[in-house]
Amino acid sequence: MTNYSVSGFEIYLNQLEACCNNKLSLPSLFMALPLPDIGGSIEFSGNHEKIYVSWAKKYCGFEKSYARALYLLRCDLVHSLGGAPNAAPRDRFIFTFPELPGKIRVHSITLQSGNEKAVALDSILLSEHILEATKKWYSDAASDVAKQFKIQRMLRIFPNGISPFIIGQPVIGFGHQG
Repeated sequence: MTNYSVSGFEIYLNQLEACCNNKLSLPSLFMALPLPDIGGSIEFSGNHEKIYVSWAKKYCGFEKSYARALYLLRCDLVHSLGGAPNAAPRDRFIFTFPELPGKIRVHSITLQSGNEKAVALDSILLSEHILEATKKWYSDAASDVAKQFKIQRMLRIFPNGISPFIIGQPVIGFGHQG
């Protein structure tokens, strides 16, 4: 049951946490990878890559090169499921499936075979790490009026709908309430 007293962003974080808890690898990854974009757009200025990398370094503790690789991974996954035919060569990513019992969990390790390299990640561990960093950032942002103003403009709950479209029942959306 949805708690209508929390923000839409908190619902997003709660649903990401539920995906992680239920070992839903791809939904977790798709929900977690944009979070540095979201926090970064509130925290920093600049182009998308710059704000993503800056936020991921500051709040997740990632090295710049790793944060940049995750940004490119986010771009590739979200926009083309990693299959953009015209994309420049990128790092190769391999994800292990944590829901398989008795299997090895490999996370944040560079593998090499001859000249071929790949970064092996556990999508749940990565998603949980980004989620925890986002929760800390969100908690810290609660006392910052400028950040709160921006956060309140994001996805949120409208307990009585958004007039003139849906009236009298809760919806999640963004935009002004008429």
